[in-house]
Amino acid sequence: MAEVATPRKKANRGHGSPWWSVEVQEAQREARRAERECKAAPSEHNKERLNQGLRALAATINKEKTKTWRTTMQKATHKPDLLWSLERWARCRSFAPPDPPKLPALTGPPGGQDLSTHEEKAEALARRFYPNPEADLSDIEDPDLLEQWVPKFNIEEKVTVGDVRAVLSKISPWKAPGEDHLPIGLLKACGRPLFKVLAVLTEACFRIGWFPEIFKRAKTVVLQKPGKEPSTYRTPGGYRPIALLPTVGKVIEALVAKRITSAAEAYGLLPAEQMGNREHRSTEVAIRLVVAQVQEAWRQKATASLLQLDISGAFDTVNHTRLLATLRLQGYPQWVVLWVKAWLSNRVAILHFDGQKTEDIPVIAGVPQGSPLSPILFILYIASLYQALKTAHPLVSIVGFADDTNLLAFGKNPEANTQATGKSLEDLLAVGWYPGDGVRTSKVRINSLQQRAHQQAVERKLKTQDFALSRIAAKTWGPSLSRAREVYVKCIRSAIAYGASSFHQPTAPRATGPKGPAKLLSKAQNRSLRIVVGAYKSAPIRCLETEAWVPPLDLYLNKRLADFEGRLQKQALQSGAGPEAERITTGHLITEACNKVYRRFNKRRKTRGRRPRQGPQSPTPTELAASVVAQWVNYKWKIGGKDRGSNTKEVVELAWQARWEQQRASQQSTTRQRVLNRRIADEDPPALLFTDKALMRHEGLTKAQSSLLSQARIGDIGLRDYLFRVKVPEVRTPYCECGRGRETVEHLVVWCPDPPLQRPWDGREIRSHRDLQTVLRGVGARSRRFVRKVLGWLMDSGRLLEYRLARRLELETVDGEG
Repeated sequence: MAEVATPRKKANRGHGSPWWSVEVQEAQREARRAERECKAAPSEHNKERLNQGLRALAATINKEKTKTWRTTMQKATHKPDLLWSLERWARCRSFAPPDPPKLPALTGPPGGQDLSTHEEKAEALARRFYPNPEADLSDIEDPDLLEQWVPKFNIEEKVTVGDVRAVLSKISPWKAPGEDHLPIGLLKACGRPLFKVLAVLTEACFRIGWFPEIFKRAKTVVLQKPGKEPSTYRTPGGYRPIALLPTVGKVIEALVAKRITSAAEAYGLLPAEQMGNREHRSTEVAIRLVVAQVQEAWRQKATASLLQLDISGAFDTVNHTRLLATLRLQGYPQWVVLWVKAWLSNRVAILHFDGQKTEDIPVIAGVPQGSPLSPILFILYIASLYQALKTAHPLVSIVGFADDTNLLAFGKNPEANTQATGKSLEDLLAVGWYPGDGVRTSKVRINSLQQRAHQQAVERKLKTQDFALSRIAAKTWGPSLSRAREVYVKCIRSAIAYGASSFHQPTAPRATGPKGPAKLLSKAQNRSLRIVVGAYKSAPIRCLETEAWVPPLDLYLNKRLADFEGRLQKQALQSGAGPEAERITTGHLITEACNKVYRRFNKRRKTRGRRPRQGPQSPTPTELAASVVAQWVNYKWKIGGKDRGSNTKEVVELAWQARWEQQRASQQSTTRQRVLNRRIADEDPPALLFTDKALMRHEGLTKAQSSLLSQARIGDIGLRDYLFRVKVPEVRTPYCECGRGRETVEHLVVWCPDPPLQRPWDGREIRSHRDLQTVLRGVGARSRRFVRKVLGWLMDSGRLLEYRLARRLELETVDGEG
């Protein structure tokens, strides 16, 4: 089974240069021969020969490096793992200096020497990663769990094969394993026989309150924290531990986590304001909860202040005794608490860095961050903090995401808010058992929820996100168009669209273009689409979008916002009244929080003798955006025989088609404009422009071929007609060398009586504009066969100089494989 399901570990053959070839070796021999002759007889002739040899060697190396790099990028088309490893390198590492082979010497204590040996570094890192803070446990009765207790609810101990299969289906198959070296993919491949064994093992562990010692060993890899100052890397704080746990143990932990989480949600053990590590709650929901409350306060003519707190070393400093007491107090059955106690005890970590590993390091406190069980245990651990804060400060709203806590205060002036948040912070710090080695407030910043700040943050992020595409693809090389599009959609567009539910100003039906942040962020999409399609800067944006099958950014953000609003209205959250109780919507949490703000300020008006506000109030920006996007979804488009879309995906296609037709009509308003702007890409039917069929014409083509095909379809291509139009100084006429017409793709392929090369097709097969349009549409079998001939002929014609190298390397690669 392992032979079939598990890839073999690659043999370590050193760091040979992949571009080294026979040609480089021969050029090196010639250069060395010339060098020896020059040393033996240093004449002018021999010196010149040596210089020529060195230049030839450098040129050969550059050629082979280019060939190897472009070949690797082309292979990424058919190897997704290679593509995404290259994408990650381009996005995260291509602009940064290489990691040092070893950790630098760490700064020692004041007045002492630096820590340079492996043992000294390991000791300093262990103190940082695995602290043992003191905790006040005087309020805990029965810390050893010797007494019996009556649980508030029951949790099933029985584990079925279906439970194991469901857990494994949610774990990535090829994540790095721990000391057992068993990938999850192998466990999945073993199927039902192994699932049955794991179910029996897990059930036995639950029944006797035991967790195997071998699964408590964490292989911990020490990695640099990215983006830090060089001086930070001389301290333990510049590094983070990545714990790799045994995979069988992680399966058991995931089965426990699922049971603990289900009970916590069903019986209301978690604060409603805690959004981290919970289903149907996300950072976007947390952001909407904050923004909606702030906008409601503004509507009531009040101010809002937000204090953001970060628990430093949160997971690593969880006190085991208090965690177990918390689980008992919350009502978990005894077998769950005793199993968690066994799971926490006697854990060890082995640090791996500098090519060496340390001895076993005992882990006295904390929960392992690589475990699927740790997140739910941590938010249960700090749940009482939320309850204590809400009881002591009912006028302060709390929004949490795992170990990040946000205190939101409302008042008539910022001074009152500062007092309220300051008092909440004091009470928080006064809790003796508060986890972590301290509370760190975020950098002080005045934020009036203006969109410009978000735009600037996205633009800063895109400086590195853009590398994911620009450093692995270009006009004439790189992975195929569909793969380059995939990188853009999954990496760059997702970064642009993150948080759209709170910042996007939706485009109304029939609007001519984006507005608000989407208007500026669309420029980032346009830059990426030029790389994906391989088009010139003068190519119309509407053509780039249809060639790559990527809708306008504002319409995509409309869809994201509409989908988010739809998810808010789904009854997905458990009410906390029991597993059988009716579920509530996610939007209900946000509405209740906003109503609390509304009632607070209306109550104050009544107590002051003022008449409360009557009648409807003006909508907040969030409510207005939800209203506009609802109109957009339900709009009657009446395009292509469709009245309206059945889902948001179809609505995007209809809105996209309506805008595309409007833009094309405005650019071709006169007969002269229709002649000058005649583009084959505009003549396709909607089914080949606004659906995934638009990508069919690029199947099996290299990046250079796809770029040339798109340029031919758009009309902006490196031939005389286009170059003369954009006023390239060296091009003095738009006409072909034959003198019979402007040098365009259609002229060269169909009409030119003196073509640069003999056409490799029968003259009767492509003899009109319609024939060429059919070929370049490229969706049928015959069209695909012909389009390859046309593209190869254009590259070989010598008229498109930018494709010469790509064509030569393509032919050399084909010859080498043959």
